[in-house]
Amino acid sequence: MVTDIPTSDLFADDDTSRAGSVPLISSPVTPRHTRAVSLVPFSSPTVGPCRLGLCMGEDSDGAEEENMLEDEHNEMEQTKQSEESKQTKQKEQNEQEEKREWVKRMRIMFCVREEFEVTKSIIHEDGTLNQDYFRPPKGTQLSNEPVKKWTDKERTLLIQGIQTYGIGHFREISEALLPDWPPNDLRVKSMRLIGRQNLQEYKDWRGSEEDIRGEYERNKEIGIRLGCWKSGVLVFDDAGRVDEEVKKHPVVFKEEVVNGANKKRRR
Repeated sequence: MVTDIPTSDLFADDDTSRAGSVPLISSPVTPRHTRAVSLVPFSSPTVGPCRLGLCMGEDSDGAEEENMLEDEHNEMEQTKQSEESKQTKQKEQNEQEEKREWVKRMRIMFCVREEFEVTKSIIHEDGTLNQDYFRPPKGTQLSNEPVKKWTDKERTLLIQGIQTYGIGHFREISEALLPDWPPNDLRVKSMRLIGRQNLQEYKDWRGSEEDIRGEYERNKEIGIRLGCWKSGVLVFDDAGRVDEEVKKHPVVFKEEVVNGANKKRRR
C-alpha cells in the first residue's frame, strides 16, 4: 500500500527538504520482526532511507533462540544418557545382590545338616561362609606322605611352567617340570604366586616373573584395602566388593605365535 506523507511533516527543520510528498510503502509486520519499522521509504533525491532512520535492522533474536534451543537439547541428551547409565549400573548391582542373596539362601538350606554337627560351623547365620572352617589348623599334616620342601628351585620351575603352558595346565607342568608335585599342589602354589584365591580369570594366562610379581602386588593391595587378604591371597567377599574392584583392572591377554602355536601373554 502506498501512502503520501508530506515531507514537511517529517523534516520541518531540514533546509534541503522540498515541498511535496514522498511515496512510502507500508511494510507488514511479521511475527519474527515485531520491532521492525512499518514504513520503508522509496529512494528520494533528498530523503534517503538512512536519513529517515527507518531501515529494518537485522534481527539476531532468531539465531540466539536457535542456539539456546540447541544447548537445551544437548543438555537434555546428556542428562538422559547419564540417567540411563545410572539405571543400568543400578540394575546390574541389583542383579548381583539378588544372586548373592540366592546363594546365601541355598547355603542355609543345604549346607547345614542337623545329623552332622560339624556342618553347623560351615556358614554363619546369614548364609555367608565361615572362612575359618576351610582353613586347616597350623601344623596339620594332611597325609602320611613325607613332607616336601618348596624351595626357590621349585618356584623358578613353576614360573617357567606358567610361561610355557599357562595357568590351569598344572598337569602338564607337573609332568614336564615338577613330577614330585601333583597338579593340585601346583595350583595352590600358583594361587600364592599370583595372590588370588580364584584363578579362573587367569585361565591360560602365560605371564613372566615380572608379570606375576605385578599381579601379586595388585591383588595384595586390593585385599589389604578391603580386608580380604587372607593367608597370602585375595579372597572374594559375599558383598561383591572384591569382584567389583578386580573388574576395574581385568587381566589383559596378548596373543602371539611361538613355534607355530598360539600363546597368550599379559602385556
